[in-house]
Amino acid sequence: MGALSGYFWVPAYQRGYRWGKHEVEALLNDLHECAKLPIGQIYCLQPVAVKALTRAATDPYPEAVPVGETYFELIDGQQRITTLYLLYRYLHALGQGAPNFVLSYETRPGSTQFLKMVSSRIDDTNIDYFHMSTAFAHIQGWFETRWPDVSERQHAAADWAQRLASQIDLIWFDAGGQDAIDLFTRINAGRISLTNAELVKALLLADNGHADPIQQATCAGQWDAIEHALHDDAFWYFLSADKPESYATRIDLLLDLIAHASRTHNDSFATFETFQRELAQGRTQQDLWSEVWQRYTLLRDWFEDRAIYHRIGWLIATGEKLSIVMELCMQNAAQSRSAFKKLLESRIRNRLDVTQQDFTGLNYEDHRQQCERLLLLFNVLSVDRLEHGNERYPFATHHKEQWSLEHIHAQAAQPLNGEAAWREWLSDAKRTLDTLQLDDKQTEQLTDQLDKALANKTIGRNTFTKLEQDVSNLLNRLNAASDPHALDNLALLSCDINAALGNQSFPAKRRRLLELDNEGRFIPLCTRRVFFKYYTKTTRQQLQFWSLADRDAYRKVIEEVVTPYLN
Repeated sequence: MGALSGYFWVPAYQRGYRWGKHEVEALLNDLHECAKLPIGQIYCLQPVAVKALTRAATDPYPEAVPVGETYFELIDGQQRITTLYLLYRYLHALGQGAPNFVLSYETRPGSTQFLKMVSSRIDDTNIDYFHMSTAFAHIQGWFETRWPDVSERQHAAADWAQRLASQIDLIWFDAGGQDAIDLFTRINAGRISLTNAELVKALLLADNGHADPIQQATCAGQWDAIEHALHDDAFWYFLSADKPESYATRIDLLLDLIAHASRTHNDSFATFETFQRELAQGRTQQDLWSEVWQRYTLLRDWFEDRAIYHRIGWLIATGEKLSIVMELCMQNAAQSRSAFKKLLESRIRNRLDVTQQDFTGLNYEDHRQQCERLLLLFNVLSVDRLEHGNERYPFATHHKEQWSLEHIHAQAAQPLNGEAAWREWLSDAKRTLDTLQLDDKQTEQLTDQLDKALANKTIGRNTFTKLEQDVSNLLNRLNAASDPHALDNLALLSCDINAALGNQSFPAKRRRLLELDNEGRFIPLCTRRVFFKYYTKTTRQQLQFWSLADRDAYRKVIEEVVTPYLN
């Protein structure tokens, strides 16, 4: 390592710097183990592959290399070389010499100066600077953990500088006259860490002798812009129900879409091979990149349109593949935006697969998936209908939860405790009976008993229990004809919130949902509305029971909203 000097240049076809804490500390631990080696014994790091070149006066890069000077195109090993450079920079900060070599990235103008000034302050100007500054912070943290005292750390730095100069070697592979792109692909093609995105980037940014440097720089910048945009979870989960961690880089989603490659394809490089085949058949780098950029801008256009966002978002949330939606668009490219929306609505109808006749008989026990999909659609469309605002259904939050159907009126609710809760329950029970206007002697007697109990200064447990039982029996008889598992007794809730509500009474569920809502938990719009009787239009509202009138009003609103999507 002591002889490592000169100019190293990372070309555009290479992946960016991506080493994280695990890789950085693994290298440091390996180097640290060298202290145990006998004097004179050499420790060799993994090979680096380079190609020696000379910068001509007409070459726009590398920026740090003087015209006429030799520099090394770094074909393989740039992650290690960059990390070693960061290590030298850290040792320099502790009083040791600066690195004898210079490093620059083609896709990052100014990277040479950035690396010279790098510190543990995280720089998020772009993804490469972020990872470089983060790696430097990991190096600093690794040293400070082992040598907390500054003087001890400076002494350790001197030992490390000496060891790097005399006991650590790099295996050096000179590519000679070999084509750098071919060698890069051949070296990396079998590595698990290499991604389709990195290989495609190598194809599209390779200097084939005809490439326009300005066009290449534009492509590199747009590549970063796409990756950055897809790191917005709102955009990502609009396009995919898959967790982003299932992709090495997020732009892989877009590249797979263009290449029509499945994530379960037996060939892990199917996307790269598709792009490679397109180039071999005569398409240009610029033409291929234009397609990538156009598809990305189309996805952004869909994302920005609330109506399209909500309809595609529902399709993706219910298991539809983005490739199907894209194919639908491409097959009807000449049609207007409104025509495309109608195509999406038709696709929703097919996926929902509920007829107008089926709607009235939907229930939890026999049609659970259809009920869940329909209530999700009801929520999504209700948000889409909101006027005077830009509120959107949060598919990012939705995909991070597991979902279930909550029975609004529990069959065996847990008992209420405390006189205040009893009085509130009995007051609502009285309003409910008044609203029902039942002309029979039993109801009249029960109403009188409620009036007397509420007129008393105190209400005892026995009194409340007796009246609660009588009212519940009456309401249950009235509700006997209604199915407790019917759609009008179901609401959409995440599994953990559903579990938190348990088998509580309607008012207890309402109070708990209010608490969770105040805590910032996501409760779908229509579920909130249900428990606050938003859909029941009456001047004599009661909040203690989910009555037949409430169910009827709820069902009618659901039907009105989703009818355009019923077969």
